Amino acid sequence: MFAAFAISLWAALSSAPTSNVRPSLSHFYSGSAEAINRLQSQETKPPQVPYDAQKTYPVEALKEDLKLLWDMLDEGHGGFDRYTPKSAFKKSFDDAMAELTAPMTELDFYLKLLPLIAEIKDGHTRAQLSPPAGAFLDHEPVVLPFGLRFLEGKTYLFRNLSSDPHIKEGAELLSINGMTMAEILPKLLPLIPSDAGIRTRKLRQLEFPAAFGRLFALRFGRPGSFRLSFRPFQSDAIKELSVPGIRGEDVVKILFERYPDAALRRPLYELSFRGTTAVLTIRDFGDDPEKGSRPYPEFLKNAFRALEEKEIPNLIIDLRDNGGGRDAYGKLLFAYVMDQPFMYYRALETKKDRYDLFRFTDVPAKEVEELPKVVRKNARGWFDVLIHPNLGLQQPQSPRFTGKVAILLNGSSFSATGESTSLFHYHKKAVFFGEECGSGYYGNTSGFMAMATLPNTKIQVRIPLILYTMAVDGYPKDRGIVPDVPVTPTIEDLLAGRDPVMDRALEFLEKTSGIQSVAAKPAILPFPPQSKERTALIDEYMKKAPALADRFAPFVYKNPNGEAMPYRLFTPDGAVAGQKYPLVVFLHGAGWSGTDNVKQLQGANIFGGLAWTLPENQRRHPCFVVAPQSNVNWPCVIIQEGKRPELCPGQRLGEGARLAFEIIDKLVAELPVDPSRIYVTGHSMGGAGVWHMIARRPGFFAAAVPICGLPDFADARAMTSIPIWNFIGDLDPIEPVERQRRWIGEIVKAGGDPIYTEYAGVEHDSFMWAYTEPALVEWLFARQR
Repeated sequence: MFAAFAISLWAALSSAPTSNVRPSLSHFYSGSAEAINRLQSQETKPPQVPYDAQKTYPVEALKEDLKLLWDMLDEGHGGFDRYTPKSAFKKSFDDAMAELTAPMTELDFYLKLLPLIAEIKDGHTRAQLSPPAGAFLDHEPVVLPFGLRFLEGKTYLFRNLSSDPHIKEGAELLSINGMTMAEILPKLLPLIPSDAGIRTRKLRQLEFPAAFGRLFALRFGRPGSFRLSFRPFQSDAIKELSVPGIRGEDVVKILFERYPDAALRRPLYELSFRGTTAVLTIRDFGDDPEKGSRPYPEFLKNAFRALEEKEIPNLIIDLRDNGGGRDAYGKLLFAYVMDQPFMYYRALETKKDRYDLFRFTDVPAKEVEELPKVVRKNARGWFDVLIHPNLGLQQPQSPRFTGKVAILLNGSSFSATGESTSLFHYHKKAVFFGEECGSGYYGNTSGFMAMATLPNTKIQVRIPLILYTMAVDGYPKDRGIVPDVPVTPTIEDLLAGRDPVMDRALEFLEKTSGIQSVAAKPAILPFPPQSKERTALIDEYMKKAPALADRFAPFVYKNPNGEAMPYRLFTPDGAVAGQKYPLVVFLHGAGWSGTDNVKQLQGANIFGGLAWTLPENQRRHPCFVVAPQSNVNWPCVIIQEGKRPELCPGQRLGEGARLAFEIIDKLVAELPVDPSRIYVTGHSMGGAGVWHMIARRPGFFAAAVPICGLPDFADARAMTSIPIWNFIGDLDPIEPVERQRRWIGEIVKAGGDPIYTEYAGVEHDSFMWAYTEPALVEWLFARQR
């Protein structure tokens, strides 16, 4: 296929079959062929060959294979240190090498390799047993005879493939062979590779019976039967029983016999209509092989022409379980909503133009010889791929869709799907629903994927050579797209055939006038505010947060008029050149007003000012944090002795807020701040400041978190286009909860969709509970203007 590149500038690409999963350049333009691999693994019964599972390999042979694996990954893997520093990865290999002190079987050695492969955090990289070993394991009755669903921290039995038909679907699985699921999952998940280590991707892969069964057998032995503890559906009782395992090679056969609907073939792409909303479902970025089906580009053209002719205002694009396919087909989808020329890939690179590792693969010599002809050495010593339809400036497609777009994702949305949706997200062309995408935001490592065989154990490792870098910015490095509206089906939804993700998207499109008013409904911690679980979290936070204040550098802002405001600034560690970061603005309460440039991060302010700087939050969401200090109120406030504070009439910007805005503008101009991800939060007087600032400068902030702050009811209409999460205690003696309830109602009446959390039995210190809600950090950094 290299020759096809050189002959006709990827003309061969448009006709290359997506079923071609040979490790050649066909992978370069058909993505990971994830869907095809999945179908083949489910439908192809492995040949039975003699295999001795007890055969061991000498220590020196194992070390030779391990060293070769390191050498091949180091030489060829395009994303080798994209997420895991090479030094840390080398230490893991060295530790594994030191642990090779006795002969091992192939199965045991394979188990040792799996976490090493997963540590690369690349979903296209994988190890597989030698064909005889794989056939042996699939012929053993080691598979738990149930499909699983991992939902909101619980495991449910879904699809009964066992010999006992009386076990009802929907039961909560508590333990297997005496081990709780809370003990089992942490031992299995590190064995599964996924982009950036994304957990949703790992869980979705583990739900398939054969995948769970193989890993369980490798990690915990091959029991042949399973002793289960479970809670039956809609019951509080706990039951136990033992069921025999089934063979991996029989899973699909049993599944289709028990659940014929699962065997029904669905088209790879289809368009349907629900009132004024069109639903475009794309299950794979490839051409549907069904006789009579239109090629994907023709189907897509006709689909968007139909939207134009019917004057459809709303579009849902369902990309759940779309494991990828042709790179160009993912780009083509985005091009139908883009309004101007755009860059899709920032770069496609490979480390070398000639690889020693090809000696251990079945890559044809002809393709090896063609590689140097389609790459060119670049300034950093790597090699740019010269020919790909997604390189360079891309053009919008016509007819362009100009209405509202919602995209549905889950952990099985991967590869080319992740590429396409990153562009939708970066250019703000859609609102996302569902769960975190299984593909890294900035691209993947795939393209030319060589299957290498270790010479002694014959274990095979797929090594992708091409580093894909998307033309996007301003998002956490180690995440897939986190939906604007996280929606997780319940087990009741699944059993009843309901689709709450689709329903929520339909509801949103029908009721909103723009994508900015979307507000997720994140789950708060289930414990009451006064419970030991919540107070323990607050106590722990109060111990470790104050030391973080020293990380804030002191500054004093002075404007041309001689006005001054002190502020303290937190800068993220290891800022990458060319990358932009979010900015969190924290507004302190009245008790910490002044000019000492210290108090705004002391006392109660350690919660709202420092929460974002905790090491665990910075690892996931590196950001700048600024804490200005005002010696007046943020909004204009009338204070009279013996009376509650009142806001000044009119729309005048308060002096404190005005200077705070000047500081923010200065930071945006001077620092690598992403202007689309500026957030504002504060409590008490600071909460009033938040309400005031987002009303006076609509469209500036990506999200706001006001806590127990005085609102101005005249501002309700200005609150409809910004995500807001408001907190209050129902016993607050300073900011009455009745006023907050009425205020939120006014915003909703005006067309907004704020999130409102009210803590029972909590007074004016609701900020302690609010800023220790784990969901708050994730919710905030998922917002983007």
